[in-house]
Amino acid sequence: MFRIYFSSNESYTHEILKKVLDKYSSQVELIDLKSSGGPIEYKDGSKTLLWLEYEDLPFNDIHISLSPTSNLYNSIFSCSYCIRKGLIRKAQNANSILHFTSKNPNSILKTGVPETWIFELDGLDYLDEALDECFEVRDCLEENVQITSGETTAKKTNKFILKPSMTNKGSGIHIFDSLDSLENILETEFSQETSDSEDEDVSQPVEWGAVTYNSSYSQLREFVIQRYIDNPLLLKKYGNRKFHIRTYCVAISTIKVYVYRPMLALFASSLYDSDFKTPTNVFSHITNTHVQTENPEFDPNSVVHSFWDLASSSPESSDIGPQDLENIYDQIKKLTGGIFDAVSSQPTNFQPWPNCFEVFGLDFLVDDSFNVFFLEANAYPDFKQTGDGLSQIIVGFLDSVSDLALSEFFMLDTETLSRSVSDLDLVLSKKLRG
Repeated sequence: MFRIYFSSNESYTHEILKKVLDKYSSQVELIDLKSSGGPIEYKDGSKTLLWLEYEDLPFNDIHISLSPTSNLYNSIFSCSYCIRKGLIRKAQNANSILHFTSKNPNSILKTGVPETWIFELDGLDYLDEALDECFEVRDCLEENVQITSGETTAKKTNKFILKPSMTNKGSGIHIFDSLDSLENILETEFSQETSDSEDEDVSQPVEWGAVTYNSSYSQLREFVIQRYIDNPLLLKKYGNRKFHIRTYCVAISTIKVYVYRPMLALFASSLYDSDFKTPTNVFSHITNTHVQTENPEFDPNSVVHSFWDLASSSPESSDIGPQDLENIYDQIKKLTGGIFDAVSSQPTNFQPWPNCFEVFGLDFLVDDSFNVFFLEANAYPDFKQTGDGLSQIIVGFLDSVSDLALSEFFMLDTETLSRSVSDLDLVLSKKLRG
């Protein structure tokens, strides 16, 4: 009566998914496509959940299942929404937030997202025209010249971060504080685009500062520029290294959004460059774990930690206490609800279907005043970067998500099967369609 097809390209994720789904084996037929190879078959009177990679999902069948006139009606369910670029593409996400906050000026997104500009560039010859569309950035860079020359001493320089709209794993991210550095960044990237287009090899590395790093050349024409938060929270216990928080959440149907309370603190592997002397040092400024693995001195045990362990057992000597963590988590919940509220208000860029759910990895940064900022959202998050030491966070998350999905779509009594109390906190619930 019920069946689940499941598979993940990452062995780390696949094995965890297999483990958490096994508890349903007495009520649900489990089909491991990684070992069986398929095909996907639908049986009359049976409900089927597809927990597969995005490119393997039959969205035509999933959509047909929404039609009351179809013999597949209400029988096919998916682990991904078909259209969600408004959330996961940085430019579209920035546009959705801007549109939403213009109508909701009191939203937490107004202060909880770094100031962002959409930056479109057809080639280096058009840089001046592109900056005309981001004139605030250009004006700040011109002001920096006066600051560094000593003409103005009233404030510190303005710093920005450039991100390709569609990349992940920290690819193609650059920090800059001058027009010259921005031009050099773009010149390197565009020259790499030409070189790799001739070679037809998208995996060739390019030199970025002192680091061999993957180019984002294939997605260079659309970026976002964000005001760089140069006063991140630094903790002595963790060597005054910059970190961000990875939060896992799940959106289901049309639409409820839940945040998973256990979170990760992902650290850079080098001391934070607070004087901004080496902005190209990705091991100091970029906290993405995939980036940090390029450091010859990379130690996975030093860069991935449980968020709730950040508070020291000795409060009198701690930079952060349990109540601070709770305050940060409260901001994260509000920001997450606000982000999904914003993107779901733009149906051309985000369309939650009632027979779908999806997990996302959201990244947040905390400044030295404990203010939280949303950075970006990732579909199909890279769970394996968590490592083995904290794999129980991923196990617990997918366990809670599977309970949520099967109780929603299969009407199963998952409470009797749950290994533990769910740590999913509801942050948004609204009805978008019937």
